[in-house]
Amino acid sequence: DCGGSTCPPCGSCSYFTYDSNDFESGWGIWNDGGSDRRRSSNDAAFANSGNYCIRLRDNNSTSVMTTDVLDFSGYDEFAIAVSFYPVSRDNSTEDFWFQMSTDGGSTFSTVEEWNRDDGVVNNVRYTDQVVVAGPFTSSTLLRCRCDASTNGGPVYIDDVVSSACNSAGAATAEKRNEADVTSQEFQ
Repeated sequence: DCGGSTCPPCGSCSYFTYDSNDFESGWGIWNDGGSDRRRSSNDAAFANSGNYCIRLRDNNSTSVMTTDVLDFSGYDEFAIAVSFYPVSRDNSTEDFWFQMSTDGGSTFSTVEEWNRDDGVVNNVRYTDQVVVAGPFTSSTLLRCRCDASTNGGPVYIDDVVSSACNSAGAATAEKRNEADVTSQEFQ
């Protein structure tokens, strides 16, 4: 049901926090990708909050942090907010990607990228949010990936908040109109 004083507005998507991680207590749903990523208090100067953040550097299969397999099959869309701090990005081809897989990690597609051509400059803190529409699967993975030319071009990631929404029960305007026509026909 939707609309009225006790139900969500029709056609809306009610977001809730799926996961929030400032990396102070560990990786959470995120997994380290190998030698070109780390979670260390040595990077406290680059953390947005607390003493820990994730450093990604270089551009290879170990320049990633990937979530556990997530069952997003019941959600209509999700949003991910991330705080990041790029260092020593030499040109517009060095960037940072947010990617998604709906096939358990066999393939990933880039959902968003941040680079100098997008106005991202070195040594500045950024906070951005990406909203992705479904459909999703029970084998969804999210991934942050560094695309730098060397280990000297890291990006520091902190305060990653994933939110999901489900508009189940909230009819679209078209379906509400169909329901109104149908109910009028039976009266």
